[in-house]
Amino acid sequence: MLMSRMASLLKTAISNKEKAQIKQKTNYDKHRSDIQFELNDLVLIKTHALSKAAIRYSQSLEERYKGPYVIIKKISSNAYEIAKPITLQSKGTVNVSEMRLYIPSDKPAGWPIANIDDDNKENLAAPSQPTIIASSDKKSAAPQHT
Repeated sequence: MLMSRMASLLKTAISNKEKAQIKQKTNYDKHRSDIQFELNDLVLIKTHALSKAAIRYSQSLEERYKGPYVIIKKISSNAYEIAKPITLQSKGTVNVSEMRLYIPSDKPAGWPIANIDDDNKENLAAPSQPTIIASSDKKSAAPQHT
């Protein structure tokens, strides 16, 4: 009798564990997408900087991703070997969850704001003559007693 009760409790525990694992996997997969990279793709790698009060370093001001790096080898469906793009010096194996596809900007940093919209160039240009501000009626200050 005790053995059959223990066996039934064990079956219940295994069943509950499997149900919990399925539920956890479903919740985890809600926020994940199946990302596949190709060889020679440029990627950014997530940084894991920590704040250090002793040296007055704040992690929140640090870049969240470093790169770009080039993919030189596919290790598995979720791991890739990466390298520096110019030297092809290997930086190691990285999990796909730590990588993001690098998309280069078509505009260089600091490009002039006047080039944003050519139709509104006259609105962005500095005025040729200074603007005269008309005087307004102001309340006079209280008279000074001498």
